[in-house]
Amino acid sequence: MKQIILNQNDFCDVLDILGQDAWNDKFTYLVGLNDMLPAICPEELLPYRITTCQSRTYFNAWKEGKLLRVNGWSNSPVQRGIIISMIDMFDRTYWYELNEDSDVFFHERSGLIDNLTPLRREGLREMVRRITVLCCPVELK
Repeated sequence: MKQIILNQNDFCDVLDILGQDAWNDKFTYLVGLNDMLPAICPEELLPYRITTCQSRTYFNAWKEGKLLRVNGWSNSPVQRGIIISMIDMFDRTYWYELNEDSDVFFHERSGLIDNLTPLRREGLREMVRRITVLCCPVELK
């Protein structure tokens, strides 16, 4: 199975372990990941602001040879946890494993997208979009 799929399944499994309706516990888990990012946004991320999010959030996705690379930062503890999780799921995986945008599913399958505030939800959608636009083939119509 593709590593990108396995990584997303692992993320969803961790949130499932915390309980179906235990969103306070799930957000506490995400906030607990915050120490894995620097306290101040790295200068190289400043051009990659997510303007749809209510917090100061920056996210970049790029190809480096055969690898997908992702990096990000946010001043919001929940968004920081989401970014750290996305780095764990996607960074240094093979970008060509994403064949279509439905191959990025962690946010829907885990229910995360439905439990965020509307602006944070749009921020997450934009981060996912930056990965899928970069990696998924586009069909010309």
